Amino acid sequence: MRKLLISLATVALSTGVAHAASGNSQTTPGTATAKVVTPLAISHSNGAQLSFGKFSVASTGTVVVATTGTGTPTGGVHFVNGSSTTADRFKVVGFPLRSFAVATGPGTVTAPGGASMSFTTKAAISLGILSVSGVYLLSVGGTLTVPAGQPGGTYSGTYPVVAYYN
Repeated sequence: MRKLLISLATVALSTGVAHAASGNSQTTPGTATAKVVTPLAISHSNGAQLSFGKFSVASTGTVVVATTGTGTPTGGVHFVNGSSTTADRFKVVGFPLRSFAVATGPGTVTAPGGASMSFTTKAAISLGILSVSGVYLLSVGGTLTVPAGQPGGTYSGTYPVVAYYN
């Protein structure tokens, strides 16, 4: 008998209607909500790049490019005439007014002959808030380490940039 009563109660509850033994019952709706947050996306700005410029090497040094794009050589590294530096640019898109974090990693630039130089990167921010339209424009600078006797050539490479909701 007990199993029968449990089975009947389970069926009644699973259908959303339960009647009391006295016939007195009341039903009221509950409420539910859900909020889907737009996935955070980051894209590289077309034509942008972290450029360390053109330079000569007398001895070990660095080229530092600020997130504003301004470059400064140090040590035995000297810019040549007509050199220009630029910061890299990215677009972060997601849920409006949400906070997010940015992390950048190191990279290596390599010439066709195999010579290479390493660099570190720094984003203009580590924490940000998306605008009311859900957009944030991000710039990235870096520091290139230039060894003494570095061979001439055109060097290129990549580095990671990660954005995530905070």
